[in-house]
Amino acid sequence: MGGEVMANNFHQKITGDQNFQQLDLFADTTSPEELIQEKNLQDQDMVESEAILIGAPFSAAKSEEKFPRELAILYVEAKDDSYRVHAHHADHEELETNFQSAPVLSYSQHMIDIENCHLPDMIGKMRKFSEEDCKAHQIRSWLIRLRKTLQEKFKQNLSCLIINDGTNFEIPWEMMYLEDEHLGASIPTVRWANIPDPDNVYDKAKRLITISCNRQECCGDIIAYAPTIEELTHVKEEVDVINKFKSKLFKTIPEFSSYLHQVKHDVSLIFIASHGYLGNNICDISFGETITSLMELHYWNFTFLKNCNTVVFMNVCHSGRLLKDDQFKTSEFYMGFPTFFLKRGARGVIGTMERVRDDYAAQITQNFFQEYRSNPELSVPEILRNLRFQAAKKLQSNVNALENWEFFFYTFMYVYYGNPMTVLRLTPSGGKSHG
Repeated sequence: MGGEVMANNFHQKITGDQNFQQLDLFADTTSPEELIQEKNLQDQDMVESEAILIGAPFSAAKSEEKFPRELAILYVEAKDDSYRVHAHHADHEELETNFQSAPVLSYSQHMIDIENCHLPDMIGKMRKFSEEDCKAHQIRSWLIRLRKTLQEKFKQNLSCLIINDGTNFEIPWEMMYLEDEHLGASIPTVRWANIPDPDNVYDKAKRLITISCNRQECCGDIIAYAPTIEELTHVKEEVDVINKFKSKLFKTIPEFSSYLHQVKHDVSLIFIASHGYLGNNICDISFGETITSLMELHYWNFTFLKNCNTVVFMNVCHSGRLLKDDQFKTSEFYMGFPTFFLKRGARGVIGTMERVRDDYAAQITQNFFQEYRSNPELSVPEILRNLRFQAAKKLQSNVNALENWEFFFYTFMYVYYGNPMTVLRLTPSGGKSHG
């Protein structure tokens, strides 16, 4: 969904006559149902962890710092047009790569010329990058060895991979290929960013917000903004899904913002389904029918986020992207909707890495809430992992179907920032609240 509603124009590149060779990506892949069973067993033995400082790479990643065994972290650092990766785990050897030129692999780079965008090329390039790029090969090998070690030594799975990407290259890490599956369809992934802590402005050692890895249940109502405008014909489908839960729905920004200013009850989810816009600097990130900018949000009252566990789901184009503030130089860090809401106390933020076509945005929303209803004990990253698994499986079942490529492409665009152990506790419409 976004300011530029995308036309169904990939048909020029994929026809029924094309025969793409089917790859046996899922011959030994664990199904979501099996992963859920394994996860439930792991949770019984999981030790609660303190908040973790995932700050500047190569300085904050200290080998003596103890992270939960179920968690691994990738730090990605930029230097001019190059980047390097530091991979860290509590009980596994660390990985530090050399600087290397960034690959041309982001969603935005492949969607600049949308009329000529060829999805199999983009997805195939990511597979090629995963298998043949020196740095990617190192990361893949490290993750594969780590998962094997956890299984053999501790009888555990890798429950989460946190990716702190401090670059503007927008590499689609979730699409990286491991052994017989895509990373984001196999391991729950969490994006993170270096976010200044407004409560520690004088303490340089504590100037970044930490990420909590304790289980946090998000209970309460859904507050939703979903305008009914002509271009977004499929928003109605999202509204129908939201109305199955206890929710307060607004169709205009003034009503939405006014209500947020007076919230005094628990809010499980803030859901936004609207146009999204991205310009050349941080002031141009915006959403909504009245073009509400990220800068304008700074004057909205989100104080309730500090007092309740809330996830923000922005089904909005570009809502998961981060930019440097090159205009006002107010921060050395990357900023965007995810960092804004996390800074104000949100437990997690779901956003998209580019433009998403209206019909697919609605379908992914329906799939997200259906997965939640089927498996309410799953964390938000696990729900997204399962959606990617299903999209990848569907593509593999028929690589000649255009809609399977599109569904895969758009599903992998959705990323999550925040606490990896965040669990939704939504109240059914007319039902009894959790807790």
